[in-house]
Amino acid sequence: MLQKAKGSPNIASALNISSFNLANAGGAYLGGWIIDNGPGLHALPWVAAIVTAAGLLVALASWLLDRQDAELSSQAGPGRTLNR
Repeated sequence: MLQKAKGSPNIASALNISSFNLANAGGAYLGGWIIDNGPGLHALPWVAAIVTAAGLLVALASWLLDRQDAELSSQAGPGRTLNR
């Protein structure tokens, strides 16, 4: 992530840490909500697996978009930019 934030690595680092903290709090909230209002304690492993799979899909989509962008940049050649 710091490679993508060439002009402001401090802000990128802070946002990275903040996103992990937000995800941690969101997971605790979701787990508590499932126990209290949902199917109960026995459903937590399934919910955790679904959340993990969703995170892996987001990571895969990000990787594919980054790879596609790199391929388009290499096709443009040196000194040329792509108009998107």
